[in-house]
Amino acid sequence: MIRWRVATLRALLAGVAMACATGGARRSAAEPCLPQSGGLRDHAGERSFFAAEVSRPAALRSGPQSPQKPSVPDSALVQFVVDTAGLPDARTLLFLKPSGDEPTREFAAYVQSVVASERFTPAVHHGAFLVRQFVQQPIVVR
Repeated sequence: MIRWRVATLRALLAGVAMACATGGARRSAAEPCLPQSGGLRDHAGERSFFAAEVSRPAALRSGPQSPQKPSVPDSALVQFVVDTAGLPDARTLLFLKPSGDEPTREFAAYVQSVVASERFTPAVHHGAFLVRQFVQQPIVVR
């Protein structure tokens, strides 16, 4: 009897972990699967983690699709969130360190297209949970 309960409990927990790791349902079912501590609310209102808080950080899987470069050289450090599907969330894009006072419209549009075309492997928290992660990336146009 006890062996059956232990086996059933393990199967149930494995199913919950698998549902969370594969994306599971949004909000209602996936939220309880996330660890109870850590992470911050990003600009989209979702809970996101920093690279130091996860067991496997998000990693660039495929680079940008070479959008038209701006005519003027520029650079910036940008921050955005990679979601549990490995896609950058455009709502969270921030310019942390533009090279000048403010990026030009042309450069800002270039950065948005570069970030939107990138694909990542999602971050993993506690070895089983796919989570949203803040990513910082330098972008340089020469």
